[in-house]
Amino acid sequence: MPAEPHRSGRADERDRPDQRGRHDTLTESDVYHRRPGWPKLLALAVGLLYAAITVTSVISLGATAVGPLGHLHLVADFGVSWFLLAAHGGTAVWGLLAPIRRSATKVFGVALFMAYLGLSAYSIPAVIAEGTYLNVGWGNAIVYVVTSAAGLAIAIGASAGKPFPQEPPPESDEVM
Repeated sequence: MPAEPHRSGRADERDRPDQRGRHDTLTESDVYHRRPGWPKLLALAVGLLYAAITVTSVISLGATAVGPLGHLHLVADFGVSWFLLAAHGGTAVWGLLAPIRRSATKVFGVALFMAYLGLSAYSIPAVIAEGTYLNVGWGNAIVYVVTSAAGLAIAIGASAGKPFPQEPPPESDEVM
């Protein structure tokens, strides 16, 4: 049964297809699911960078005889060890999977920021003291500081400055 017309003779606005003009105002629910795509692209770029580092490290560690801790220096004073190989590999896998959902991208950004802030806090004094268990160099310290900043940008950008709502919009693919 068609909707009853209003005094103006037009059908109820809920029954009409969305026909906004470009000067009409949008509500928060209209903008909610249109998040910027750059946090997902940045997360993917971080995942690809760490995938390249992981593959290069595996090839280098497998091709040379290293000590029991797997210490080896790659280019630009970038150190590799078995622990760093696991951390870089985990970052690569999560970075490649994070762009699937906004919630995964946001959690990836927060975890990336916290983990690499910790590695930065360890790496810089370890490089200055020149005695390190994880075999980090200045190349590692610089990459970790940049990665930590990228994680903060991803986390803020994926949330668009707003906390998660109590319920996702009906047209969203987010899971609460």
